[in-house]
Amino acid sequence: MNAPLRAVALLCLALPLHVAHGQSSSPVDKPHAQNLTTAELKRVYLACDLASSRARLGMREAMQCSAVQEELKLRVFGGNFDQMLAWWREQRGVAEGRATISASP
Repeated sequence: MNAPLRAVALLCLALPLHVAHGQSSSPVDKPHAQNLTTAELKRVYLACDLASSRARLGMREAMQCSAVQEELKLRVFGGNFDQMLAWWREQRGVAEGRATISASP
């Protein structure tokens, strides 16, 4: 399993454990997303983006990715969706550049 898909899988495993220990009753489990560092939020968000571009996410995974997206938007971009979108486009360009370089002989 590649790193981005592994990050989504770990998030999906960690959130139910967090709920099981009585730390949250929310099905989306926003408190878990609030406990992630900004670097972790960015990494998980990009992993969610990659996973959702390759296959349809289940309801639980989509809700968890949505909670991470909302926390990222609020905490890192001050609630500004356009700034987050510009960052995402930049990151996507970087990832595509890496794919092009690795595909080169």
